[in-house]
Formats: sequence, structure tokens, C-alpha cells
Amino acid sequence: VGWLRLDTSSAKQQISVCAGMWVDTITSHMLDTVFQTMREHNAFVAGVREGLELEACAGDDGGNGRLMRIMTVMRDVRKKEHSVSELIKPLQDCLHLLKTYGVDIHGPK
Repeated sequence: VGWLRLDTSSAKQQISVCAGMWVDTITSHMLDTVFQTMREHNAFVAGVREGLELEACAGDDGGNGRLMRIMTVMRDVRKKEHSVSELIKPLQDCLHLLKTYGVDIHGPK
């Protein structure tokens, strides 16, 4: 309408600020999720590595306990194998999306 004029620049600015805050919130959540998942996976791998470095000697009193620990680690790896393989693709997609929008994905130094 020709007789009514509104100054919408402040509304546009507020909408832009609000959208920017949501983008920051979502990207930081995605990045935190990826890093937390990778930290958990690295801790699991470290535990597996430690468990598989044990030696089970037949003549030892503790040999049976170490053998049981090794077998437990092997069981845990088998149980987690499927979930880890399903986890990789979504993490890659998330990192690719973050990288596309210019988010620093290298994490804290």
C-alpha cells in the first residue's frame, strides 16, 4: 500500500541474529557429539589394546584370569563391531556438513 511505510530493518536484524544463534547452537552440538563419540571410541580401542597385550601363560596362577580378560576383550570387540561400522557413515556425513559450512572441525588443540 502506498500510504503505509514500515521500517523493518530492525526486525530483519533481530531475525538474522536469532538465526545466527541457532546455527551456532546446532553446529556446536554436532561438533561436540562427533568429538564425544570419537573420545568414547578411542577409549574403547585403548582398553582393547591393553587387554590384548596381556599374555596368558599356562603355568601361572594368574594365567586363567588373564586368559579370561583376553576372551572378554575379544567378546566386547565382536559385540561392538556392528555398532561401530554403523556409526562411521553418520559421523562422516556430520563432519562433511560442518566442513561445508566452514566450521573448524579440528577441535581444541
